[in-house]
Order: sequence, then C-alpha cells, then structure tokens
Amino acid sequence: MKKFIFACLIGILVVAGCTNDIKRSEPALGGPEDVLKQYVNAITDRDYATMVELYGGDYDWLQMFAPESDRQDKEKIFESYIQSVMPEKISFNEIKDKKEINEDEFVFVITFKDEDGTLFEVRTEDSSKTEFTYTVKRVDGVFKVMEPPPYQS
Repeated sequence: MKKFIFACLIGILVVAGCTNDIKRSEPALGGPEDVLKQYVNAITDRDYATMVELYGGDYDWLQMFAPESDRQDKEKIFESYIQSVMPEKISFNEIKDKKEINEDEFVFVITFKDEDGTLFEVRTEDSSKTEFTYTVKRVDGVFKVMEPPPYQS
C-alpha cells in the first residue's frame, strides 16, 4: 500500500512539473502574428514578464532607462522603460502591412490606439508617426519580437 501511495505522489509531482513548464512557455507559442499581438497586449497590460518572454531584441538601449541596480533584471528594465517613455496606456489597433522575408522572419507595420480610441502618435519637432514597424524572427525555435515598445519622448 505504501508503494502505491508513493507511486501516486511521484505521478502527481511529474504531472505538476510538466504543467508548470507548459504554462511558462505558453506566451511564446504561436505564429509570428500571434506572438506580435501577445507582445502588444503585454505592452497594454504592462505585463513585463510576458514582454521579456516575447522580446528577442537587444537590451543595451533599454537599460539606460533603468537604475543601475536594476540593469540585470530584464523585467525591471522593461518596467523602467515603459514608465519613462509611455505615460499613457496604448493598445493594438491594426496590422497595416505584413511581409514575409523568409519562413523565420516577418515584418509587420502596425498602429496603436490611445485610451480615447484615437491613433497613438509619436511626435518629434518636425514630424509625427502613427505606424510602427516590428520584425518577428524565429529565435531558438520560437518567434520573438525584435523591437521595443514605441518611444514617446
């Protein structure tokens, strides 16, 4: 009887361990468009863990927005970046263009909208931009977004 209970406990632990692995990798599953939408939703929700999971780009530039003490923590880097450059909440609006470079790389042109429903716009002294280009590449077998969220100075 003790062996049976022990075997059941081992079985439960194995199933629980597998379940955690599936949940952990879940955000990075899907095709390039799905991954891009999940990433943009993570920007909207300020879900820094999911941003890190789906981001495949460089952190060097993003690090300058984080305090020195947080520069080894990718979630804190995204949190500092978002809080510094995006005071307003934005959400996905639409995909304007999608181009397949090859089976492992796609380029999307997308728009965001502000909380009031108007197009999100990044302004500089001499121009404004409402369309944003995002590259989605297969990295280590899963699709990742290569650009950070839009920068609003």
